[in-house]
Amino acid sequence: MKHIVGALVFGMVMVCGCGGQARPSQSAAHSDLSAQAAPRDSAQAAQPANLSTNGGSSSPSPAAHDAELDRVIARISDRPIVLRQLVKPLVESRGLVMLVNLAQLEVAKQDAATAHLIVTPQDIQKEHERTLERQFKDADPKLNEQLENAIAKNNTKDAEGIRAELRKEREQLLDQLLDNQQISRLEYNLLLEINTYCRKAAEQDLAGKITDEMVKQEFGVEYGETAEARFIQLTNMQEVGEAQRRLQAGQKFEDVARQMSNNQRYAEQGGALPRFSRQTEGLPQSFKDAAFALKPGQVSDPVNAPPNYYLIKLEAIHEPKAVKFESVKDSLRQSMYERAAQAMMEDIRVALAKQTEKLMAIDDPKLKKQYEEKIALRDRQVKDRRQIEEQMRRQRERIHLPTTSPASTGPTTRP
Repeated sequence: MKHIVGALVFGMVMVCGCGGQARPSQSAAHSDLSAQAAPRDSAQAAQPANLSTNGGSSSPSPAAHDAELDRVIARISDRPIVLRQLVKPLVESRGLVMLVNLAQLEVAKQDAATAHLIVTPQDIQKEHERTLERQFKDADPKLNEQLENAIAKNNTKDAEGIRAELRKEREQLLDQLLDNQQISRLEYNLLLEINTYCRKAAEQDLAGKITDEMVKQEFGVEYGETAEARFIQLTNMQEVGEAQRRLQAGQKFEDVARQMSNNQRYAEQGGALPRFSRQTEGLPQSFKDAAFALKPGQVSDPVNAPPNYYLIKLEAIHEPKAVKFESVKDSLRQSMYERAAQAMMEDIRVALAKQTEKLMAIDDPKLKKQYEEKIALRDRQVKDRRQIEEQMRRQRERIHLPTTSPASTGPTTRP
C-alpha cells in the first residue's frame, strides 16, 4: 500500500523541481514505448503562471481583503479566532507545497489549452478510479475472485454489487493512507487533477503508437516460453575471471552478484531478473540466446554484449501457456497502452516541474525563502550524487584495470 505515495504525491516529490529524473522502468520485460513520443517542450508557455482563483477577474480591494482575513471563524469563550490567525501557520507549514501544486496545475492547463486538450470532471473521476484500481487491486483477493466468478457467469447484478463493495473498501484504504501521510483530500484532488492533465497529454502523444506487431510480440512475452535467471554484469575479462574464481571456490552466485555486479539495480537482488522470453525487449539478444541454451542450475560462459560481459545462471524454464492470441489481444493492447501512458506521464510531470520552476515568481518573502532553500538543497543533492557516482567509477577503474581495450564507462545496453 505504501507504493501509492509515488502515484499520488508526485506534486510533493517534485516541489521545486525535485523530480528532475524519471524513474526507471519497473521490469526489463516491459517495452519502453515512451521513446516513440515526441519530446515535450519544457518552455511552451510564454507567460508566468496566473495563480488567481477568481477566474481572471480583478483582485479584491485591500480593504475587502483585510476584512476577510479579520473574519471570525471560531471562539474560545468570548475570545474570537480570526481567519488571519489560521492562514499564517498554514502558509508557513504547507504553503509552499500547495503553491507549487497550484502553479503546476495552472501550467498544465495552459499547456492543455495550447494543445487543444480538454479535461472534464469525468476524466478526473476516471483517473481516480484508475488510481484506486492500480494501487489496491490486490487488497482483497476474495472479493476479486468473487467478481471474476460473477463476470464469468454473466451475473451482472452480482458483479455490480461486488464492484460497489470494492470501491467502498478502496476509498477507505485511500483515506487511511492519506491520513497516515498527513495529506488532505484537497491536496489529493489537486494532485489527481494534475495527473489527469498529464494523462491527456500522454494520450495525445501515444495515439497510434501501439501497433498490431507490437501486440503480437507482447503475446510472446506474456504467454510464450519464459526463463528465470540471475546475472552478473562485469566491465572486462579481468573482472570475469575473478567472478568465475569465486564461483568455482563455492561462493553462491547471488552473493558474487551482490559483491561484483556493476548493475546496482539488480545486484541488490542477487542478480535476479523478472521472467523473460525470447521476445522480451531491453535484453541483448546474445544474453537471451545464452540463457535459453542453459539447463536449470547451470552457469554460462562469459557473454559479450558490448560494452559489458555477463555471467548468467539459469534458475528455471517455464513452458508456454495454452492461450489463443485472439482471446487476449485486446487485453494485451490495453495493458501495453496503460504502461506506456504511465511512463509518458512520468516524463511529462518532470517537464512540468521544470517548466513551473522556470516560470513561477514568488512575491511572498517567507515562501520565496523556503522555495530558494528547497532549490539549493536539491541542487546540492544532485551535485553530491554525481560526485559519488564519479568517485565510484574511478575507483572501479583503479581496482580493475582492463586487460583488453578499455570498455565504455557508460553502459548503453543492460538488463
